[in-house]
Amino acid sequence: MRAVETVLRRHAEDGDRPLVEVTAEDGTAVVHSYREITRAARALGDRLDPGPRRRVGILCGDTAEAVVAELALLALRVTGCPVPPGASARTAAALLADVSAVLADTRGRALLAAWADRRVLPEGCPVVPVDLTALTDSAAGAYRVPDDDRDWICKILPASAASAGRVGIRAHAVDAHLDSLRSELPAGAFARCAVTVPLGALAHQVAATPMAIADGGCLLLPPHGIPATALPDWTATVRPTALAVTPPAATALIGAARTARREGIPVSAALFGTPRVPLLWCGTEVPPPLLRECEGLGLPVYAGYGLAGNTGAVSWNTPAARRSGTVGRLLSHVRAEIGPDGELLVGGDGLAVSLGSDAPADGWLHTG
Repeated sequence: MRAVETVLRRHAEDGDRPLVEVTAEDGTAVVHSYREITRAARALGDRLDPGPRRRVGILCGDTAEAVVAELALLALRVTGCPVPPGASARTAAALLADVSAVLADTRGRALLAAWADRRVLPEGCPVVPVDLTALTDSAAGAYRVPDDDRDWICKILPASAASAGRVGIRAHAVDAHLDSLRSELPAGAFARCAVTVPLGALAHQVAATPMAIADGGCLLLPPHGIPATALPDWTATVRPTALAVTPPAATALIGAARTARREGIPVSAALFGTPRVPLLWCGTEVPPPLLRECEGLGLPVYAGYGLAGNTGAVSWNTPAARRSGTVGRLLSHVRAEIGPDGELLVGGDGLAVSLGSDAPADGWLHTG
């Protein structure tokens, strides 16, 4: 993607710029620089044989290794098939049906061991371990960003949570999506992006992670298994500029904000360690009453609506035009119509390539 690769060309060898900051369970922070992550990605790419189909699975947790895997495939112009968080063995098998290799960190290899009797991987498919330390130690040189601007299917994702179909996400569709989002945001909005939604989820695959890199920023990974109730304590320590709000996170933030007000402490300082509230965003899963409660406590949340079949967001409440309880206005790369039966039809530069169900008809994605 253009915006991401522009930053990587400039900062891949920057050893002082953090790309991933991991908070350990004891509260200490481990920081991995652009140089460390991109050199590990170069080493991983050098040892990977993507095969003639050039599709590679990614089975990683919320780890620095997941970012290494993504950047390795980006440099190779290989299609990544990330297995989303919480996927069943059946879903994983459908996503990985035609990959030539699978990249797996420690958590990914543990999942494969648990699925050993389920035939999740194609016959003879190798599992390539992704270990940041080992890859960094073996790196042969700097990360290489291809000079070409070709379009290719950069990711294959589930068509929807309720569907067994798959969609192919084109690199130029991601470009259109990111350009549209970035045009609505203040500069540097994702400079420190707290990972409160798993890296394997749609929101991170086509928005938050590339937005953070496009801002020359850093992904902030919480301690493994952190409960939502502890989220405000963590965000106050890591000082994010952006984070996704889930229903449990909204409830936790509301409780912490009420406590801060009772104690006479500025809400932003108490919850985020910053003088201003970061960019808080969510999808349609957060009920409007929670959004209104957040707003009343000085925590505006920018809600949006997205679909894998449209490479992410269709509409979004932007900082310049927000109406709590709605999913905002169409983004600039999207067009929409209401069908004769009242169905929302979506078109534009973001449409994905159908690899199963949910296919666009006459240039339109039928949202249902």
